[in-house]
Amino acid sequence: MSDQQTAVKNEFRDMAGNLWRVELTLDIARKVERADFTELTNVEVSLINPSEQLLQTLPGNRPLIFALIFLAVEDQIEPQLGIDPAAAHEEAEMAFARNIGGQALIDGREALKAALGDFFPEQATAFAELFATHKEADARVLQRITDMAPRIREAMMATIDREAAALEAEIKAEIEKGTASTGSA
Repeated sequence: MSDQQTAVKNEFRDMAGNLWRVELTLDIARKVERADFTELTNVEVSLINPSEQLLQTLPGNRPLIFALIFLAVEDQIEPQLGIDPAAAHEEAEMAFARNIGGQALIDGREALKAALGDFFPEQATAFAELFATHKEADARVLQRITDMAPRIREAMMATIDREAAALEAEIKAEIEKGTASTGSA
C-alpha cells in the first residue's frame, strides 16, 4: 500500500492529498453508457453489459481508466475542487487531472478495480485477475526494456561513432579539396 493510499480499497489520494472514493452504482453505469469514449478506445464501453473485449483491454487503457474514475468521482469534484462539473465539465476534468499522476494514478486504478469488484461481486475475482495480468505484463515489458538498455546504448554509441567518423572524413576531404584548389590557383 502506498503512502498516499488509504485503508479503504476503493479510495485513493491524488497528488494534492484530496481523498477520492471510487464507487460504481447503476447511476454511474448509466453515465458511462451515455459517455463518448471514441477518442480513448474503439471498444464499446458499457458497465451494465461489459463485452469481453472491454474487459480484456480496460486494465491497460490508462486514459479510459482515468475517464471512468472521473465519472465515478464526479459528484465529489465540486466539494473538493470548487468547480461544478455540470456547469464547467472540461474545467472540472482538467482540475481533477492536474493532481492525478504517478502513484495517484496507480492507486486510482486499484480503487477502480475494487469498485468494479463491488459493482459485480460475482466477477470480483475475475476483475482482480484481469488487472493483475495487465500489471504483470506491464512489469514484463519494463523489465525487457531495462534488459535491452545496455544493448540499445551500445548500438546508439556505435552509430554516433560511425556518423562522427564519416562526418570527420567528409570535413577533412573538403578541407583538403579546398587546400588543393587554393594551392593550384
